[in-house]
Amino acid sequence: MSRIFLLIVFLFFLFNLIDPACGQEPDAAGKKSGHQHILNRFSVGLHSGINFASLQGKLKQGKWESNSGAINGLYFEYALSDHFDLHTGLIHESLYLTHKDYSYSNGRDEPGPGPWHLFNPDVLYPSSYNSNRHWNFNMYRIPLQIQFHTQTRLRFELAAGTSFGFLVQAVAPHNSCPIYYNEQNIIRANEDASFPEHDWGYYYSAGIDYPVDKQWTIGVAGNYYSGSREFLEHTASRLESLAFMLNVEYSGIHDDGIKTYHSRDSLKSKWFITYKTGMLLSNHRGNQFQNSYSPRIGLSGGIAFYYHLDESFSLQAELLYQRKGYHLEDSSRYPYRMATSPDIPVQFDNDTRVDLDYFTLPVLLNVRFGQNEVFFMNGGFYYSFNFNARATGTQYETHITSNTYQRKKLRIYDHMEGYIKDGDWGWVLGAGLRLPVWGSADLELELRYDQSFTDNYQNLGDREYMREDRAFFNEGLQLMVGIHVPIY
Repeated sequence: MSRIFLLIVFLFFLFNLIDPACGQEPDAAGKKSGHQHILNRFSVGLHSGINFASLQGKLKQGKWESNSGAINGLYFEYALSDHFDLHTGLIHESLYLTHKDYSYSNGRDEPGPGPWHLFNPDVLYPSSYNSNRHWNFNMYRIPLQIQFHTQTRLRFELAAGTSFGFLVQAVAPHNSCPIYYNEQNIIRANEDASFPEHDWGYYYSAGIDYPVDKQWTIGVAGNYYSGSREFLEHTASRLESLAFMLNVEYSGIHDDGIKTYHSRDSLKSKWFITYKTGMLLSNHRGNQFQNSYSPRIGLSGGIAFYYHLDESFSLQAELLYQRKGYHLEDSSRYPYRMATSPDIPVQFDNDTRVDLDYFTLPVLLNVRFGQNEVFFMNGGFYYSFNFNARATGTQYETHITSNTYQRKKLRIYDHMEGYIKDGDWGWVLGAGLRLPVWGSADLELELRYDQSFTDNYQNLGDREYMREDRAFFNEGLQLMVGIHVPIY
């Protein structure tokens, strides 16, 4: 995540250097126009919402399910310039996790290892679902971020930085039996679990604000925290959380008139921004069992910056969140990809979904046709950073003998970070319409297709005895709706 953080900070400061836009500009009559003062240098706010916590890391057989918890806090902002703020505050989070206990067998005729002992995940098969164990954590966090914001009335904010956390309460389930991972104790029998008292990691935020008057602002925001400290011993697992919050901000503390918004003629502007969201139909290609998979519908959204080179051509750079993946519905050894062998009797009937979450940075060339109602085409390349990978759904195991028939149902919630590569890159091609709706704002409709150049699975090793899918190339079809406005 550090590479993404540094890249975001670099892009924001580059944008600020290109477009300083400080102060007000006089018109032909000598009056100042194009800016309207709406906020002040110091701001304080309250935010409250809901978070979803999980564990991240190389948990190839992790069975940790996210549950919703409360998040609320107080934040402070200090305007460094027209585009940048220093953001900090105090946040309280309640993080709830569920550990799903499974029994495991190794595919041999003799019984496999016991229900709490995990060996190499490449030779284990979950054979029965036993019970849930609930883990509850309460933490205070102090974030420190550099926040970028646009100068439009409907203001988009994007922040990146770090966060330092204090663990104030940890409730672990009673452990009458030890939990093992790679033959090392995680929690000892009949003893309380111990966790780090402090945690720190990277903290990312994005949101939209709207001023209701010169001193009060309301908005919505999403926050993502990725911890950098091992939280459960011997598992290489770290805390992560995704939160959605409402905020109310007051900025009448000290009137310096630093934060402003633009109101300019879009025909004279060169810099534009689009707030966009939509649906993404994703699948993959490049496998021998291609018919065993079906597409998945996910979300896609973010912002796009445009710089007009002339009346027809623009450079376009975006920051998007994308959920890609696929649906597996077939008999296989694994719940996330097809693998069969006549020498191994254990097979499972799968109805599972793979979700792959990405931060995506496309760089495109945009070509426009028309004046008011604009038809456009764009094309270029993208780089994506994977920060989350899960397999969820249902798996059925069937045992048939001459005297019995047994069918077991398992609920699947598997971490897949150890299998999926961190980075993906490929090409993009899209087209759409831009229609005027009010003032200088346009409604943007776009249909886009993207396809990766690289295989997204890590090296799976040599297993010549097995017929299995070993290469996954992402592809997706996006339909997005956005608001396109001039910013300078």
